[in-house]
Amino acid sequence: MRAALTALLLIVGCGDGTTELDDGTDEPGVKVVGGDFDDPPEGGLQFVLEDMEIPPHEERQYCLFGTYKGETAGIVSQIGLQDAAYGHHMTMLSTLYPTSDFPDGTLMDCSDKDSLNMILMEPLFVSGSLELPPGMGLELESGTRYIVQSHYINTTADTLIATDAINIGLKPESEINTWIASVAHSTVNFEIPVGESATFSIDCVWEEEVELVYLSSHMHQWGEAFSVDYTPVATGATERIYDIEQWLPEHRDDPPGNDMWDAPMHLVPGDMFTTRCTWFNDTDEVLGFPQEMCAAVGMAYPLRSPVTCADIF
Repeated sequence: MRAALTALLLIVGCGDGTTELDDGTDEPGVKVVGGDFDDPPEGGLQFVLEDMEIPPHEERQYCLFGTYKGETAGIVSQIGLQDAAYGHHMTMLSTLYPTSDFPDGTLMDCSDKDSLNMILMEPLFVSGSLELPPGMGLELESGTRYIVQSHYINTTADTLIATDAINIGLKPESEINTWIASVAHSTVNFEIPVGESATFSIDCVWEEEVELVYLSSHMHQWGEAFSVDYTPVATGATERIYDIEQWLPEHRDDPPGNDMWDAPMHLVPGDMFTTRCTWFNDTDEVLGFPQEMCAAVGMAYPLRSPVTCADIF
């Protein structure tokens, strides 16, 4: 299950349910958000997460468990439907958790980093909302157990009661010409000393011949810089292919992405990526995972399962 490693370090790990936020208001109340959703695409699926409670000035993540019982198909789109003012992301993951642990229909608060085991999950789309080109799909096998996850950041003095949905577009396996999957390169074994900057990196060697069509990044608010270097096995000459010289707080939720759909990057076995993260710790405690993160994420084809590289042990 090493291939499942970063599944949630990109997603579940984004919050621990303890972040305090403030918009300057001090009159508490209850605010109902979400609902009234568009229908899913013809032949697709819609999952609804109801009555999620997000306390004032806090983050919350909720997870809905289920089992896909249709024919093996290709996921061709994922559209998260949540309140734009407070919703951080929605996404769908596969999981090895059995129904004996979480029966179908279970909706739980999964904010705490220890509430679910990352090793038992794999990412599907790395992007919360995405529509793939015609003929391309992400494999959803019959019998797959899944988790639909919703993440909220409540910046108000009100308690939010949220209802979300996610629409999944599907096409029959026979209509998929090219299979695509997520990729992730990450390190979790780092510490950032109090009052200091720190830089950590991870080298990941590609084991398959693929076309990379998207590349992005993930750090939190203590990030200072992020880069990915590419060293092709054919030449050994390193070049920088992704670079954020000054990481901004808003990049946590909306990092810049390199879109290569029109001109994919051809990678062969032996090619290497070096992902490098720099942070500054202005807190009074040593920072590590999951308060901070370091991950290069993307999508590539032809792949029928996620490809991940990380030092999680």
